Amino acid sequence: MIALYDHIKENRKRDELNQYILEFDQDISEFDIIKNLPKVFLESKKQFEDISELGHGLKRYIAIISAILVCRDNCLFIDEIENGLHYTHLDGLWKIILTLSKKLNCQVFATTHSKECIESFYKVSKRLDDEGICFIELGKVDNEIKALVLDKEMFFFEFEQNHEVRGW
Repeated sequence: MIALYDHIKENRKRDELNQYILEFDQDISEFDIIKNLPKVFLESKKQFEDISELGHGLKRYIAIISAILVCRDNCLFIDEIENGLHYTHLDGLWKIILTLSKKLNCQVFATTHSKECIESFYKVSKRLDDEGICFIELGKVDNEIKALVLDKEMFFFEFEQNHEVRGW
């Protein structure tokens, strides 16, 4: 997180990151690294608090957004994207991922087994009418892992028909 934040500062993205954090929690107005510790400024307490005091979800959220902000014209791989995040924050995260990655030309590959996370991805990409999404489903056939790539229309169809999209 410290190395990512150095890139955020170098690229003058602090204000943008803080704006996304404010969307996550309106009590948090600023993120910073103080004495080598990630901290957030809580408006309710009028002071910085160690980010670890606020749970793993916020740390994960900040790390994902920071990674996208510094991955302009590149690819980002996120394993088990929902880990540590409460399901109520998934729509907001997907909205940021889909809009920010498009703006920065950053292709995001995210893995999950979470039905809630996939449902959130579906809802947000449908609402944004994002033509650039696809969904890759992995399964095992004859002891070989196979990939099924679903474009937007096929993913929406499969999801709307309540077909299982988490492997076979």
